[in-house]
Amino acid sequence: MVAALVAVDLVVWSQVPLEHTPFRMLDDFECSGSNQTGRVGIVPSDYSSLDRPSPLTGRLDYEQVEQVVGLAVELAGGLEPWLEEGMRKVVIKPNIVEPAPNGNGVNTDWRVVKALALLLYRIDPELEIAVAEGAGGWARPGTPHVRPWAVSSDGYVVSGYREMIESLQDNPEYPGLKLAWVDLNFDEVVEVPVPEPRLSDCQRSFFLPRTMVEADFIIDVPVLKVHDTRITVGLKNYVGVLPGMVYGWSKDQGYNGNGIGLDHSPAVLEENFVDIVRTVGCDFVVVDCIVGKEKSKYTTGISKRRNMVVAGRDIVSVDAVCARLMDINPDDVEHICLAAYSGLGQNDLEMIEVAGAGIEQAATPFIKSGSMMDAEYRNSRYPYYGQSNRVWLLSGPFPGLEMDTDFLEGESTAAPLPGEDGWTEPVYFFDNVIDPAGYFLSSADCVYYAFSYLLAPEDAAARIWLGSRQDLKVWLNGELVYDYSGSRRHRLPNEVIDIRVSAGINRILVKAGQRYQRSEFSLNICDTENNTSYAGNRLAGIKFLPGVELTGSAAIHGGVVLRGRGIEGIAVSLESLLLSEAAVSSSSGGFFFPGLPQGKYTVRPAHADYRFYPPCSVVVISDSESIDVHFEAVLLDGDYNGDRSLDIFDLLSLLAGVSGGSSQEYDFNGDGQANVTDVADLILFLKEHQ
Repeated sequence: MVAALVAVDLVVWSQVPLEHTPFRMLDDFECSGSNQTGRVGIVPSDYSSLDRPSPLTGRLDYEQVEQVVGLAVELAGGLEPWLEEGMRKVVIKPNIVEPAPNGNGVNTDWRVVKALALLLYRIDPELEIAVAEGAGGWARPGTPHVRPWAVSSDGYVVSGYREMIESLQDNPEYPGLKLAWVDLNFDEVVEVPVPEPRLSDCQRSFFLPRTMVEADFIIDVPVLKVHDTRITVGLKNYVGVLPGMVYGWSKDQGYNGNGIGLDHSPAVLEENFVDIVRTVGCDFVVVDCIVGKEKSKYTTGISKRRNMVVAGRDIVSVDAVCARLMDINPDDVEHICLAAYSGLGQNDLEMIEVAGAGIEQAATPFIKSGSMMDAEYRNSRYPYYGQSNRVWLLSGPFPGLEMDTDFLEGESTAAPLPGEDGWTEPVYFFDNVIDPAGYFLSSADCVYYAFSYLLAPEDAAARIWLGSRQDLKVWLNGELVYDYSGSRRHRLPNEVIDIRVSAGINRILVKAGQRYQRSEFSLNICDTENNTSYAGNRLAGIKFLPGVELTGSAAIHGGVVLRGRGIEGIAVSLESLLLSEAAVSSSSGGFFFPGLPQGKYTVRPAHADYRFYPPCSVVVISDSESIDVHFEAVLLDGDYNGDRSLDIFDLLSLLAGVSGGSSQEYDFNGDGQANVTDVADLILFLKEHQ
């Protein structure tokens, strides 16, 4: 009976059409591993340069908001350098997702938008400024063919934008100010092709509001909020440029059954809105962090006051910094990583210049999206909470489901380089489902390997979050840390394993089995947070690397000395997870290891006649640097007290040991000193033991 059920199960599986995870070779992206730098300004209300610094917990008046906005923009490089001659049409794109009063955190604070509009006016009074939004959570009352929930009230009015804009129009304090409100949901539409290569196959083109298409300069003004996409800040805010009269409310169903809705399925949603940004373009970002939202981006979420503004020209850098300000690793946010790969900006925090307040000083944990905390969402599509590493080197398929067979002839020592010895070039998977079978287009009963290096800034406790559909083994630095056999529903995580990562380069090898259907796994290296409201962040500072250079521009050099003089002929070894080198000290005692990549190294001298202090030295190279390492040698015969020198105290230690006395008490004459010149100590010692 059991055998029959198994047979039926396999037949059913064989009839299910396979949908393999889409992938792309990493080198096919426009900008893999960008070296460009971003610049971001962070100004909290208590920043010392402000006229009236105010606590982060208190309410701000308009004058305070205006100055915080102005200083953040200035620290980010300002607007004026980018407003080229002849530019006239400027669009300010806030986030007004729901009909909610100002200050709730669900919508962009209108005071931030007002401050920007007046800043632009002071730069050039002839600028035509449009405040433009195409909200997905509400439509103007009277709009036909809209779901009832979307027309409860006018968010433009409820959020205070109408009153703000009307108060500035024809205001004698601002003569000639050209300021208007545009509801992008009802704007004239222009079809614009998506630049190639597209991230998603869902849209070859977008139907965009003419206001956005004809804009000379676009300022994105989102709110700091969490979402099922981890965060919703600058990049995610661009979903609001899609006109509701084409894409419907809330942009996913199409209007009145036209079938043009934006696909919101987890497999393509973030690719879609990165493609929107690539199509529309973005010139500057100003993030309203006065009051944001944790747990949910909607009014049902928790309002969180932060009283700060973040600004920058690079939308990816701004989103990466904002993720960190919510204590979320930007490498856990799919759309930030995709935008960086696509050439939209820099997502590496180490490559982003921050002006104003420091990121770490300004950061505070936000409760993650509430739906992400539900165990039912802990699956391959919506992981709980960070994302799997997406870039891997692959090897296989190896026929036969023999998980105990070492097909690499050295699994524990594997350290492959891209494109060599049967390994692929780096492959990026557009999902948390890492699917080697989809890459190789192979059938059942196979084994695959996936490999990644991991760069860590320091030794640290961490956790591997693991998921798989079928058999899985994982090695970390040659140690088997996980071994699963069987079949299950794939989640991230299925299991969490405590580990330690080493400073420098670490090696991660995954072995995945494919009994039937597709092989799949997911893996992230996370911090040790236990609170489920905040857990699941990728360990801060680490970087998954598809490959490493075994040579670099760093060096370790130093010397071995005996009583201040160099010793020739000392063997010095250099060991790391990737390298093993040796040198011999010169006549001056010097040694030199050039051309080293980043990593953690152990330097150890050795000689039969000496012992060394320290016995070894651990060095972490994080840049193109040169590090000095020195050792003191002591003859193995004679240093009886182990103080790294040969002197009278070695004799005292020897005599005390022979007589059963203490080798630590040398001041026998009671003068409070025990030193080489104090011969009386030695005389008294010998008299006591003659």
